[in-house]
This record gives sequence, C-alpha cells and structure tokens, in this order.
Amino acid sequence: MNKTLKTTAWRAIVGAVSAILILLVTQIGAMLIGSGVIALGLSKSVGNVVSAILYPLFALLALKLLCGKLLGVTLSDCRITRYKVKPLWAAAAFLMPAIAIAGLLMTEGHWDNTQMDGTQFADSITTSVFVTGLAVGAVEEAVFRGVVMKALEMRWNKAVAVIVPSALFGAAHALNGKLSLVSFIQLLVAGSIVGILFSLVTYESESIWPAALMHAVWNMCMASFILNIYTEPMDSCIFNYVLESKSTLITGGEFGAEASVISIGAYFIFIVLAAFLLSKKRRRAGIVLLTITAIAAANVFYFRTVDITGDLPDRGSAFAAEIPEYRFLILVNDKNSVPEGYKPDLTELSNGERVDSAIYPDLQKMFDDMRSDGIYPVVSEGYRTQNEQRQMMADKINAFENEGYSKMEAERAAREYVAEVGTSEHELGLAVDINADKEKSDNQEVYDWLWENAYQYGFILRYPADKCSVTGISYEPWHYRYVGEYAEKIYESGLCFEEWLDKESEVK
Repeated sequence: MNKTLKTTAWRAIVGAVSAILILLVTQIGAMLIGSGVIALGLSKSVGNVVSAILYPLFALLALKLLCGKLLGVTLSDCRITRYKVKPLWAAAAFLMPAIAIAGLLMTEGHWDNTQMDGTQFADSITTSVFVTGLAVGAVEEAVFRGVVMKALEMRWNKAVAVIVPSALFGAAHALNGKLSLVSFIQLLVAGSIVGILFSLVTYESESIWPAALMHAVWNMCMASFILNIYTEPMDSCIFNYVLESKSTLITGGEFGAEASVISIGAYFIFIVLAAFLLSKKRRRAGIVLLTITAIAAANVFYFRTVDITGDLPDRGSAFAAEIPEYRFLILVNDKNSVPEGYKPDLTELSNGERVDSAIYPDLQKMFDDMRSDGIYPVVSEGYRTQNEQRQMMADKINAFENEGYSKMEAERAAREYVAEVGTSEHELGLAVDINADKEKSDNQEVYDWLWENAYQYGFILRYPADKCSVTGISYEPWHYRYVGEYAEKIYESGLCFEEWLDKESEVK
C-alpha cells in the first residue's frame, strides 16, 4: 500500500470515466437479471437479493480487469482490500444517520406511516437493506473512493484525489432527478461534502470498507423504503415523517433530507473526526467524541419517536367529537387521517355510487331542486374504500412511470392529483363529486348552481379557488362535503373548512 504508483493523465481520466461506466452498466445488468428472476415467478424480494449479490460481484470483477489492464494496479492498491472495519467507524456508520434523523425529527412535522401487507413489507426491506444499502454502498465506494480516487492520486496528488471524486459523487446524485437550480446546487454541495467524508475515512483506514459501511447504513436509514423524511409521504415507505417546514435548508429541497443542512451538519461531525485521526491518530479522543455524540443523539431520537406507532392528534376529529353529529365535522386532509375503524352506513345511488346514508335525504332533495331548475347533476364519485384509494394512487404512479418518471418522481407527481390512503374525504362517505349529466346539462351550470345553493342543503365547496394554500388541494368546483347544519355558517364566513374549524376551536 505504500509503494509509489504513477500513470499518465489520459490513463487516469479514462480509468476514472471507465470506472463510473462500470458502475452504471453492472447496475443495469444486475437489475435486469433480478427482473428476470421475478418474471420466472419468484417473489420481488428474491429478485432484490439476486440483484444485490450480482451487482457488486459484476462491478468488482470489471474493476479488477480495468485496474490491471489500464492502470497497472491491483484492487488492493486501490484500497479495495479484504473486508475489515474498525470498531470506531462501525459505530460511526450508525451514529451519523442517527444524528441526522434526530435533528430532522426536532423540526415541525408529523408521522404518516404506510399500512403494508407482508409481501410489500418484505419488498421494502430487501430493497432497502440489500440493494440500496449494501450493494450500492459497496459499489459506489469501490468506484469513487477506490479506483477513481487512486487513478487521480497516481497522476496528481491526494488533494485532487479527494476533491474531484467527491464533486463527481455529488454531481452523479444531483443529476438523478428533475431538480430546480436551488435544489441542484444544494444537493451538489451536500453530495460533495459527504464524498469528502468518505474519502477521508478511506485514507484514515487504508480501505474502502469503512466508508462503504457508512454509506450502506446511511442509505438504509435515509435513502430507502424504510424511512422517508420529506415534505410528502411515500406509499412505498414503511415510515414517513412529513416535514412541515417551508425552508429548503431544512427539507433538503426537491431531493430530500439527505441534502438538508441538518444532514450536512452530521457529515461535518465525522469529517472533523476523520481529519483529526488522520493528523493526530488520537483514536482514544475520537472514541470519546463518538460516545458523547451518541448519547446526545439517542436522547433526542427517543423523545421525538416515542409516539411513532401511536395515532396522530386529529384536531378536526377532536373538536368535532364534542358536538352532536360530530362525524359531519371530521377533518380529513394530508395531516388528518380518517379515524381508525371508521365505517359509514352506506346507501347506494341509482348509478352504483355510494354515500353515507345520513346525507342521502339532503342530497336527494338538492338534486330534485336542481332538476326543477332545469339542471341535471350526477354523482360521479361518492364513497371510496381504502383499497380503491390505494389502487387510484397506484394507477396514477404507473401512468407517470410510463411517461418516463422515476419511481420517486412518479409518486411525488401522483400526490398532486390523488390523495394518500386515509387522507381522502371520499373514505368518509360524506364527500361527493358532482358533475353534469352530459346529455342534458353542462358542468359549468352545475357548478354555478351548487356554489350559490348547496349550503342550503348542508353541503360546502370543499376546495375553493382562493384557499389552495390552506387546503393543499387545487380548486375543485365539483367536490362538495356534507357538514349538515354548519354549512350555512361556513358559507357565510367565507372561510374554508380548515379555517372555520380553527376559528371555532379557538372560540371554544
């Protein structure tokens, strides 16, 4: 490891570029084989494990060939040694995401966890642990901190070998998605900083494996389907902590929490530790620093996650529970889910749609009066089960994926059109989408009549055009919610449902 190795500039550049191409090609190849395994009838979990085994195997074999033929070095020369991780860095691998998660959980947000069956749970775990975690961590470190860093070090120096792969590492992640300029820059900075961290850890250990372990555990915790910390929940993630902050510095922008200043702060803690050990080799002091950091992170993490499996406070339901016919005032939106165990008594309409039986008389009366005025409405959407809501979301995600969106991009885009399971008013049976019978009326005259008269029958326009920032939903002139006797008060107040509940709650 101490022998001086040199190469030419073109060999160093070609070697670095070839290593990155190997990363991409072997990943695609492993994923295709994993997909083939699934196509043969085996489970997705098995396909995930197969891909996770083949990806690093293919990559290391190709890197070995590249190093020997082009650079004239062995994998050991590139610090791709036999697997060995010092206890200090093994502890750091778990502490770094723990610190970042603890910091993020201290910001305003709420839990919105996904209900999964056994198969979905297994898919999420195997993808997160074996593919996104172990396989990706090992291959990316072998490429960037192994071959690329060694090639640049052989031609130039260690400073170039640290900075250039780190910038490339950040750029590779920044190009993985459709990001705004601000989010792109923020991710580029964060990715470069964590790249520097992994480079310093590799130099201190004389092996890529400590950095690979840190990278793998970080991915399992922060970039997988186990825990999603973002401004929106993801159906494919087991746990979702939805950030309510409007600051991109806190949320990480469009890429997510990995690019937040809180995560960057966690990277810096271990950059300082690695630099300190490199310069002084005072491991005892490093262990003390890690211990103190671990205690602080554990305390914050505990106090912010003790209620992770509990029900979230539902301010709409809590307020409504104190009022007769309280269920008409249950608030359901992206922060307030349908109460657990809620089951409405349903009445089926002539077109097969269903509504809560309690609203049927007023709905029928309203429709009769509309027809008397020469306007012919239909209920295009009534009660929707959670399975139906889940299928709607899945169909929308598939539609975006067919347009070329990545899995994460498709999920984010789908949420702009379809509510998450448990957060749609249609699951209450108290909401109806009302449109025109196209053979006898047009939608606009239906919407105009409803806007002027629906409150007289106990219905309110749920998503007004001027309240999008409050409701979080675009203007929907067809979506009406039954609130019974409170409809007139809400209508005359000029407030949307959320605002009116807040106001009444303050009065109480």
